[in-house]
Order: sequence, then structure tokens, then C-alpha cells
Amino acid sequence: MRTGAHTGYTARPASLSEAVPVLVITPADLIIPRWSTSPLSPTPDPLPWPPPPLLAPPAVSSSHDSSSHPAVSTQVLPRDRRGRHPPRASSIPPPSSTPTPPSASGAILGADLPGRTIIGENNVIGNYAVVGVKCQDLKYKPGDECFLHIGNNNEIREYCSIHRSSKSCDHTVIGHNNLIMGSCHIAHDCKIGSNNIFANNTLFGGHVVVEDCTHTAGAVVVHQFCHIGSFSFLGGGSVVAQDVPRYMMVAGDRAELRGLNFEGLRRNGFSDLEVRSLRKAYRKVFMPAISCQSSFEDRLAELGREIELLESPSVSCMVESIRTSFDQGRRGICKFRSWNLS
Repeated sequence: MRTGAHTGYTARPASLSEAVPVLVITPADLIIPRWSTSPLSPTPDPLPWPPPPLLAPPAVSSSHDSSSHPAVSTQVLPRDRRGRHPPRASSIPPPSSTPTPPSASGAILGADLPGRTIIGENNVIGNYAVVGVKCQDLKYKPGDECFLHIGNNNEIREYCSIHRSSKSCDHTVIGHNNLIMGSCHIAHDCKIGSNNIFANNTLFGGHVVVEDCTHTAGAVVVHQFCHIGSFSFLGGGSVVAQDVPRYMMVAGDRAELRGLNFEGLRRNGFSDLEVRSLRKAYRKVFMPAISCQSSFEDRLAELGREIELLESPSVSCMVESIRTSFDQGRRGICKFRSWNLS
């Protein structure tokens, strides 16, 4: 039976002047008997903290053989602030007069890394998040300086892990006003922009570049060296192995382009004219007519000659994002489905 505050079993006295035993919880977490002349004490004992311990059941009296039914003695064990029993005295090792130096044990507590982690203002870092630790890159050489820079007003929730860079010539960078939900991972040398939302279990490999105002659903995995364009959306459970151009939406295992991120554009204040221009440009490149025999490169070049569309800054940014994804050292864009138009 767990006792509550100011609780315990007492017999009703025959009169108020009759002394009765009362169980009182002391600050030492032990219950001891105290004699009181009245059960209606005008100054009750303060509420106990930590909670009172468990009481063993009272002794059992029986007419049977005591060897088969031994009596149970009442024993109170103290508890710590978390309600746990301390180890028994016999299991506590005796203190050593000569403590073992840390180097002799071979254990490293924490990570004494050269370099530094810089965290800006008004950041919220949740419970058990690990920020600014050594990277998981086998090419990292012990002794190299490694860096992590975090901007302002970021919310990094519980169990996130953010690693420093793998080389002294590079940095892991996180911008401003990002919401990084629980159990996300940002690996070494990533470059994260501002105003992004990463849902739970979003995992970024090393050297990933994420621009501004992107949104990932849960359980998204992004291959190392990929680029995620601004205002893009990554569907839940996506495995992104190539670049995601700006303003676009991808989903699926080995994610494919699924159209423009219209909801994200609307939420971020894009005008109807800009959205219509982006839609027209997207259809020209990724949704050719059945009669069109041109290749993807030809359609992209043709879009670059559309002066009227290129007057829209959003279309120019989208074309630039697609073209740079095919530069040397880049991974190209995610595959797309050719929805032919009649």
C-alpha cells in the first residue's frame, strides 16, 4: 500500500483527550510513531517530498505452523527524489583513497574536440538533444578543428542530433527561425537556411544543402550532397537521392517530382500571377504534349528563351535551380513522371 500525504490508519479515539498513535511522514522519508493528544492537530505536518515509501504488509498471525507461514515484518525503505530505493549497504563499494585517473581507464566522457560550436540567441534546445558533437565521418582526422554555427530563434526538439563539420575548412551551419522536430539528424557539413520546418525523424546526410522555407513530412531521408530548393516540400517517408528544385514537391521511395508545392507557395504569399507563371513553366518542361518529341534538355532550353515567363523572378529562380543541379559534382534532379498532354 502506498501512503499518501497525511494518511495512515488510526483507530477512532473514545474521546479527544485520549492519546492515539498517528503515523507522521518525516523529511527523512521514514514513518515513525508519534504520540498525539488529539487527532485534530491545528498545525498539520507539511506535505512530504519525495512521496512516502511503500510499506510492507503487516505481520500475519495464524494458528498454523510458523515455518510454513512466517510472519512478515514491517520494514520501511527510504527512497531518493525519483522514488527509487538506494543500493544496499553491502553492494556499495568502499571509497577509494586514490581515484583512478581518467587516462588510465581509457574512457572518454563527452567530446573534447578542437574547434567550437556557436549558438545564437533565443534558441530552444529540447531534452536529450545532442548538439555540436563529433561527426560520424570516417575521414575525420583526430585533432582537426571542427565547427558548428547555429543562428537565432531556432527550436531544436528532443533527441535531435546535430554534428560539427568533418574538416577544419568547412562548417555545419543552421540559419534562423527553424523548427527541427524530435529525433531529427543533421550530419556534418550541412548547410541549413532559415524558416524551415523538419518533421520528426527527418535525416540529412553529410554535405546536404537546404535552402529557405522548405518543409519535410515525417521519416524523410536525404542522401548526402543533395540540394533541397527553397519553398519545396518532401512527402512523408520519402527517400531523396537527388536534388529537389525550388518550389517543387517530391514523394516516394527514391522520391519523384509530384508537381509544384502550391500550398507552400500560397502560405508564403506568392501572388496568383506568380503561381500561374510557375505552373506554365513547369508544364512546359515536365509535362510535354504527346506530339512533342523534344528531350528534357531541349524543353529546358526552350523555356530559357521564353522572355515573357522569365520576366517572373520565380520562374527565373526555378530554371536556375534546375540547371545548376546538373553541374559537375551535383546529383541531378529527382526523376519525374511524364504526364503527357493531348
